[in-house]
Amino acid sequence: MKKVLALVMVFSMVGFASAALQIEVAGGKAMVTGQLDADQYLIFTAGNGASLSNFAIGAAAPSMSGPFMSAADFEGLGVGYVAPAGFVGEAWVMASAPGEAYKVGTQLDADLAVQTGTDVRTWEEIISCTEKPNGTLIRTYTEVTEWIKGALSVSVFSEITGQTALAGEKSLDVQTVTTTYQDSECIPEPMTLSLLGLGALVLRRRS
Repeated sequence: MKKVLALVMVFSMVGFASAALQIEVAGGKAMVTGQLDADQYLIFTAGNGASLSNFAIGAAAPSMSGPFMSAADFEGLGVGYVAPAGFVGEAWVMASAPGEAYKVGTQLDADLAVQTGTDVRTWEEIISCTEKPNGTLIRTYTEVTEWIKGALSVSVFSEITGQTALAGEKSLDVQTVTTTYQDSECIPEPMTLSLLGLGALVLRRRS
């Protein structure tokens, strides 16, 4: 019974540690922020069009923290789930000195690059206009969609359990849609043009 209770307490601690961390993005940087509850490993990865580089310890990281190995190599150690398929990143050990208190803030950061693109779509509509009898014009629409793709993931490995727990995920997908249009000249319908032509011909004959 005591062993079961101890196991429940350990997994509760891991869940609490994971919940204390989150991913933030600002100024071309991706950051793991929050507070650690114990010395552990952070595995920070990116995928789906995003990539991370120039990893660095954050201002709130424990004093003895440093790089460990790539996320792929870390997963190869048999520590369980590390990151979604295709995600690439690094594992860092977050270690404190004896008696050192854990701080709230940025624990780990990296330069962030995302996949961007632009899609253009055009279509036409016939619109009524009043400048000429029974007039119509062709309105040409242009829709421009600018998009960003990418995602981030951070996992925590605890030596207490020997397993890795997902601490947080963040989607970077954004779409901005702008629609503009341009109108052609207003023209009368064909029947009106014919009647106007006949009328002009009659007037010329009379003159």
